[in-house]
Amino acid sequence: MENQRNNPIKQSLNDSVKSLGAVIKSLYEMAPALVVVAALLAFAVISVTLLWTPLMIGTASLLVVLVSLCIFAVRGNFGEALLSLVGGLLTVFAFEWTPARYIAFSTAWVGFALAAILIASVKLAAQVEDIYRQASLHLSEAVEGHTALEKQLREIGASKSLKMLGPIERAEVIRVLAFRRMPVDLIEPCLHAVETLSVITKCDIKSIAIFLADFFLSFSPDNTGEAQRFVDILYGVVKDAPVSPEDFFTAFAGSRRLLLSDKIQPIVFLEGLRDCLAAGIAPSDVCDELRSRLGE
Repeated sequence: MENQRNNPIKQSLNDSVKSLGAVIKSLYEMAPALVVVAALLAFAVISVTLLWTPLMIGTASLLVVLVSLCIFAVRGNFGEALLSLVGGLLTVFAFEWTPARYIAFSTAWVGFALAAILIASVKLAAQVEDIYRQASLHLSEAVEGHTALEKQLREIGASKSLKMLGPIERAEVIRVLAFRRMPVDLIEPCLHAVETLSVITKCDIKSIAIFLADFFLSFSPDNTGEAQRFVDILYGVVKDAPVSPEDFFTAFAGSRRLLLSDKIQPIVFLEGLRDCLAAGIAPSDVCDELRSRLGE
């Protein structure tokens, strides 16, 4: 009972952290401005703390803690973060602070942090650019005409209404949809649908993107409102299936070739998928069961 009571709290915390991570990743795109503002703020803080020695020690310790937390957030390795924390604190308390030493220490640590942010933002931007270029090249009929399409895909991925997906996740979803030959006018509603289902089901976004792409291409909704109603139908099927979302998407991945072969209507396929899982058929055996029901 205690675990059930704590699960919603844990899930809410995970959602909050993920949302914060998406915001931070989005800030990477403004890295030059972010670096300038951070540098000015650091200069102001250093100037003020030079007037009082205990404040020097406090801000230096806080700087070490923040850098160690960033290392843990990026690397996910507690040992590396702890080593950075211990080494930094030992340095802080090892000698008597003077304005010259404090300036040297702060300049080195703040300079390293800003340079790391700038390098990470450049790598992120390059990775996102490469993903969008792959998607536009795959969708465009001629290589020479992919630039305008790439710009359009970037605008779709930059939608401010997307709160939980970071820049790379958005680009990867759009690339999956492009590889499935999704029409450009359906990419934006499908991207929003992927975010909605990923928040609800907590499953891999690529699996969700493939699932939605297959059914969007089968039903071909004409507008965003129709696409949203279609997403509600799909979510209802996922929720009504008496298995976990992971098992549902596993069963779909193993039997999606039946849907793509046009041997079965999409609605009939969805109902058959749900009924097979409700009957206790293993996700890996759903495809064979559906084929037997089709008389193959």
